[in-house]
Parts: sequence; structure tokens; C-alpha cells
Amino acid sequence: MAAAKERQRQKRRAQVREASRRYYAKHREEQRAYFKQRDQTEHRRAWRAQHRAKQREKDRKRTLEKVKALGPLKLTIALEDCLKPVNTPVETYLETFCESLEADDRPQPSFCELLDDSYTLTDLDLGERRPVDPPV
Repeated sequence: MAAAKERQRQKRRAQVREASRRYYAKHREEQRAYFKQRDQTEHRRAWRAQHRAKQREKDRKRTLEKVKALGPLKLTIALEDCLKPVNTPVETYLETFCESLEADDRPQPSFCELLDDSYTLTDLDLGERRPVDPPV
């Protein structure tokens, strides 16, 4: 019995949908006028204002919950005093900096050698050095 009712419902579904489509196509202007009039009533405006207020309250609560879940919105950065005494020469500072870096097996040129104009570094990763061609 249930299967027969379901088959009947399936057949009628398309007919009901088509009848509904025709009705709304025929009465479209009446429907628009009805909804326009309904939306302009004082009761509807009051309901809409109340609904918007409730929605704003929900959104505010949801935002507060999210902020609480995130925790404090503070960024903490640990700072070190990296200022060197003024009387430290730049060459000494750079030498100590280069020494603090990870040392590898290749011999590293000193800072003074790097400043020498007779050589140039072409690949800093490999430490490759070549003589500079004399200017023409």
C-alpha cells in the first residue's frame, strides 16, 4: 500500500509543480503587491528592527567567544641589547661576527683581504675568489 502511495505521489509531484508555476506566473503582480504592502506595515517594520537587533546581539556574542578562544592579543618579543661600545673598530666587530658564524673546512679570507682591491668574491656561498681584471 505504501509503495502505491509513493508512486502516486511521484506522478502528482510534477503536475502540482507545473500547476503552481502557472498560478504564480498568472498572479505575479498580485503577489508583488501583497508582499510590498506587507513589508510596509508598522508591525513588519517593528519585527524587522527587532530581528536585526537580535542578530547583532548574536554576532557580538559570537565575536566575544572567538576573542576569548584566541586568548590575549598581545605579541611579546624578547629584545637583546645589541649595541656595541663606540670604541670597537668595525674590522674587529666584523671579525668577531664572522667567527661566530658556523665554521666550515674551507679557509676563509679575513676581512682585510676582502677589502683588498686585487681580488673579488664571485660566489659568496663557495668562497670562490678571482683576481679582478685591470681596468682598461
